[in-house]
Amino acid sequence: MRKKLNSMFKMVIVSVLILVLSGCSFALDRSLTKKISDEKLITSVSKIVDEQLDIVSPYFDENSKGIDITQITGEQVVLSALDEENGKDYLRFNYSIAIDNDDNLDELASLAKDLIPKEEAYRIDDKLFETRDFIQKDLSRISKSVPPSQQIAFQKDLRKLVTRSFVLFAAGIVYMFMPKTMFWGKVSAASAISVATGVLSCTVMSLYQYYKYGGESQQAFSQWVSEISTEPQVSYALAYSMIAVGLTMKRSPIVTGIMICVFSLYQVIDMVKPMLKKYNFAI
Repeated sequence: MRKKLNSMFKMVIVSVLILVLSGCSFALDRSLTKKISDEKLITSVSKIVDEQLDIVSPYFDENSKGIDITQITGEQVVLSALDEENGKDYLRFNYSIAIDNDDNLDELASLAKDLIPKEEAYRIDDKLFETRDFIQKDLSRISKSVPPSQQIAFQKDLRKLVTRSFVLFAAGIVYMFMPKTMFWGKVSAASAISVATGVLSCTVMSLYQYYKYGGESQQAFSQWVSEISTEPQVSYALAYSMIAVGLTMKRSPIVTGIMICVFSLYQVIDMVKPMLKKYNFAI
């Protein structure tokens, strides 16, 4: 029975990798936003939209003014977004969301603060400080959670979990303050959020591997999450991530719907639910 479960789990991992290499292929681009040319910005964000349009389009049907979004291209969405208020600035931020690069958090935070009311900027600064503080001071001390052979990979996954949660947190705030009259910019933003949620989903799946191969088979995943380590830094990483995700999902019904949809596609919805519930967020 155990062998059969392991075999099924390996098939799931292969499926996730296929999704990453196809639907989230853009996330492998580590170029920094400030260096990107206008031409590449249009091309790159167009690709994001093309890859995610099937996921995000149902959430914009009511406001599409009779346009069938599924029949248009990512480039058309991007070019239309450029004509909207601060369209280019939003596209740069959306590009930054989709980059799977932990080193661009300061830049992403700066872009985010330029797009929200000044009195809300402290939320971004506080969350960025928490993220940096964890990475610089706590991450390296995590050593007893898993066997020695897995420690480096486990720390990498925890780092990814925390940084991608910050990205989604910032994206949720920016989305909440996007102009009500903006439509195409929101479509591109939703597409970028879908990519970032996919990366987070893959990280949750990676952590699930430690549960599957390192946890007690009779434990529920939610229980294992709570008892994963005696190291408080690990508990903090999971708490930080789920609180950030929970707050992000409260920002907008569209953001909530897209994130739930992506979690479902990556087959991690049943893993995320107990973690969110632990910190008083329900989906």
